[in-house]
Amino acid sequence: MVMGDLVTEVDVAVVGGGPGGYTAAFRCAELGLETVVVDEGKRLGGACLFEGCIPSKALLHVAAVLAEAARAREFGVDFGEPRVSLDPLRKWKSERVVGKLARGLASVAKSKGVEVIGGRAVFEDSRTLRVEGEAPQKVRFKHAVVATGSRPATLPGLAGPRLMDSTAALELAEVPDRLLVVGGGYIGLELGQVYAALGSKVTLVEMTDGLLPGSSPSGGGPRAPGSASRRRARAPTTAASSRWTRSAARPTRTSWPSATSRVSRCSPTGRCARASSRPRRSPAGPRRSTTSPSRRSSSPTRKSRGAASPRRRRSWRDAP
Repeated sequence: MVMGDLVTEVDVAVVGGGPGGYTAAFRCAELGLETVVVDEGKRLGGACLFEGCIPSKALLHVAAVLAEAARAREFGVDFGEPRVSLDPLRKWKSERVVGKLARGLASVAKSKGVEVIGGRAVFEDSRTLRVEGEAPQKVRFKHAVVATGSRPATLPGLAGPRLMDSTAALELAEVPDRLLVVGGGYIGLELGQVYAALGSKVTLVEMTDGLLPGSSPSGGGPRAPGSASRRRARAPTTAASSRWTRSAARPTRTSWPSATSRVSRCSPTGRCARASSRPRRSPAGPRRSTTSPSRRSSSPTRKSRGAASPRRRRSWRDAP
């Protein structure tokens, strides 16, 4: 890496420090390429770690603990009414969960020699980045990876302290008595479940016919409007043999006639390998015989065949 006049020359410049960006940077460093990551917050993890998946799953764990404590009353264990303190909860989420993972990513980047530059990246040309921030500089690169991620959508004309996006909802500034969640996707469902467990009366609205719109039926979610109906077909299988067949939705098991001289080895990917109980025949050499040498020599009607005259299989080329 050559430094001079605030210009950094590297092999790979990665724009964005989220899961896509830092994964690409780590792999490039493992391949021996000089790599830098330009992130506006000078941190690795992106929205997934700081404003998305990880804090959401941490709060879902809290909701699950509250539900399990309430369910314990069924078998005689009563912890009383739960009391949730938001300040310790926010501190646990930020320091013990998010902070620990962020420190781990920073340690991995340091061990692999990946530098993280704070600032907003702007492409000046196909080989140069201008980093705008507290210490403006330029990055000249041979290859670039753009992994800028996403941000919450805003509703035009609507603003105010009572309106939250997903990032603000995960901050847990307060737990309202009533909460309206617009959107029945996985983000809306997760946040609605968290706030319901913390004491809010949650109402969720979704414009489509079901929750989790667009999810795959194989994943257990509702089918998207207009998609074809798919069912998993089942047929009784025998203990002797079975095989896998592919349908439009997912592999299903059906049966074939049982045979004691044939064994089927199948995998869930839909491929089957059938093995016969008869000895396998080598394509290039003679067929192996299971007859003992004494029986071969004592049989007057059997012709002796050596390695020089292997038995040849007939094919369509032998036809006149």
